[in-house]
Amino acid sequence: MAQLSINLLGSFQVQRAGAPVTRFRGDKVRALLAYLAVEPELPVARSVLAGLLWPEQPEGQALRNLSQALARLGEALGEPPLLVTRQAIQWRPGAAEVDVRAFTRLASSSETADLAQAAALYRGELLAGFSLPGCEAFEEWLLLTRERLQQQALSVLHTLTEQHLAARRLSHAAASARRQIELDPWREEAHRQLMLALALGGNRAAALAQYAACCQVLKDDLGVECDDETRLLAERIRAGEFAPAAPDTPTPAGETGIRADEPAPLPAAPTPTHSLPLQLTPFVGREEELAEIAARLRQPGLRLLTLVGAGGIGKTRLALEVAWAQVDRLASAAQGAPAEAPGDVFPDGVFFVALAPLNSATQIVPAVAAAVGLALRGDDPKQALLQFLRDKRWLLVLDNCEHVLDGVGLVMELL
Repeated sequence: MAQLSINLLGSFQVQRAGAPVTRFRGDKVRALLAYLAVEPELPVARSVLAGLLWPEQPEGQALRNLSQALARLGEALGEPPLLVTRQAIQWRPGAAEVDVRAFTRLASSSETADLAQAAALYRGELLAGFSLPGCEAFEEWLLLTRERLQQQALSVLHTLTEQHLAARRLSHAAASARRQIELDPWREEAHRQLMLALALGGNRAAALAQYAACCQVLKDDLGVECDDETRLLAERIRAGEFAPAAPDTPTPAGETGIRADEPAPLPAAPTPTHSLPLQLTPFVGREEELAEIAARLRQPGLRLLTLVGAGGIGKTRLALEVAWAQVDRLASAAQGAPAEAPGDVFPDGVFFVALAPLNSATQIVPAVAAAVGLALRGDDPKQALLQFLRDKRWLLVLDNCEHVLDGVGLVMELL
């Protein structure tokens, strides 16, 4: 049987030998496959599955519906990865690659490489956007399993961030901390990890801006203040008690981590040149789109470029790939290499602003400030941000702005 790949973290995706499988006739067929793929490889009684997916039907009719769904799985997959008997249905071990199973296995490791793979596999919540109205038991299972996997992903990212901090891989640490915040904007310990990574990287202003963003989201969404540990860390950063570490260097012998109670003098912080999240998997294909976007960025006078499309098609990853290419050009220019064309380098930096965690347009200013390393002070943070950006030649990647369109006026002012 050709290799079958089932991805359930994020949107539902099935591939056989690299080709998408889309001929699933109905959401209950997808739900049946997903449930069996996620649950332990033990027999599940037909009556249990029938009651899970057809609770409103008499048992006999529900069992017939289950048989029909199994037949439709066979039509879609050719040979379903199941062991089917008259009484029960069981997942066939090794019959398919399932991202949830790989994620769970890797997440149990303590090795950095395994945890990084687990983090890359977690593309989003289980069966994102999927539901079965009227199937209360299935909906409850889906809700609980989503929560369990997300908490596992957050634990993986927390441990990964700590390991990167201990090894002074500060850009990796910042990326892992930002991913935690994307998944859970109120996760205060992740905000502290990001503050520490930025401070140790010499970006004291960005660390303090992150503190301000943390306080703002907790106040706006939960009506609470930052806890004492976060406030103390901010004060120590403000006082210059964290010396910048050489980025991405091995941990010195005998050192197991970073302690927030070890003060050290802080030299002048360099201006950050980018705040792009680390991509843990390679980018493949889409050369024409990359070339077209790069060409548009080189057009004189271009101030705004918008990527539009259905959710889940990879707009964010495409934008990040373009942004990373600009960072590479910026690094080459710093070493004396000429730009490929006028406007091909953004000399003041390339910055990613994740808007998905925001709940209102009022949070856009702190989010942009945190990304570009600006500590907001005074009574008018928006004007402070606009003044700071006014003479800069930066590339700002504003990701997922559709739910905060009330803030579109700020974007126009930035332009």
